[in-house]
This record gives sequence, C-alpha cells and structure tokens, in this order.
Amino acid sequence: MEQCVKGKANCTTHFDTLSPAEKKALADKYHTDTNNLKEAYGKLFERTGDELEVAHEQHEQRKAAMRADFRKTAAQVAAKFGCDVQCLNKCGEQNQGNCFEQCHCGKGVIKIQETYVNTFGIVKREYGDVQNLNSSEIETVNEAITRF
Repeated sequence: MEQCVKGKANCTTHFDTLSPAEKKALADKYHTDTNNLKEAYGKLFERTGDELEVAHEQHEQRKAAMRADFRKTAAQVAAKFGCDVQCLNKCGEQNQGNCFEQCHCGKGVIKIQETYVNTFGIVKREYGDVQNLNSSEIETVNEAITRF
C-alpha cells in the first residue's frame, strides 16, 4: 500500500522520512507550504494514534471478557466432566483442539461395569432348544459368542 500511496498517488504517510525536496513538491501539489503540511500530518498522526490507542484498549477489554467467559464455562464443564480445571484453562487459552483429551475430561463420569451374560438363555430365546440347532445356526451362535 505504501508503494501505491507514495508512488502512484504521489503522497506518503511517512512525512518525516521525505527529503526536503519531496516535502516541497508535496506542499506545492496541494498549494500550501511545508510547515502547514507538517502541522496537518502531525494532527493526522496524533488523531490516528489516539484512535488506535482507544481501539487497542477496547480490543484488550474484549479479549479479557472472552477469557473470563471461557474460564467460567471451563469451570462448569470441568465440574460436570471431571476435568483438570487448570489444564483446561491453559489449554483453552492456547487454542489447542484436544483440550478434553489432554485435560482428562470424562474420567470417572461414565462407568462401565461388566455383568454376567446368560449366553445359554439368549441362544435358547433366539433359536429355541440348543439340541435342535442345525450346523449353520451353531456356526452363527459361535461367531456371536466369540465377539463377546
């Protein structure tokens, strides 16, 4: 953009870096003198700087609000899913995608307890008396049992 502004528009946002001849040429182009142009650029930079400072402060406030909201939500999630809260806060602020896994979320939340399965009862219910099964049905039952 600087090349466009300085080269094509014969203008620059770096007034202080112009040579005295370039400043004079710029002032002549706008029918003014170099002191007036210098003062105008100074006011422009001051105003722009002030606006950028305000915008930066607002941006920092938004970031702080987002961090606070994330921490609040992370604490709620951590309580429900058994996560390491400090890990979840740190991970989330670094925008890592595997925070749930990395912070041990879900441990102890879902419990799987193995129970006795009455395989014989299931086979009898589905196929009838075991003594009456043909070879194809026995093979199907055996495949199902091996999956357990």
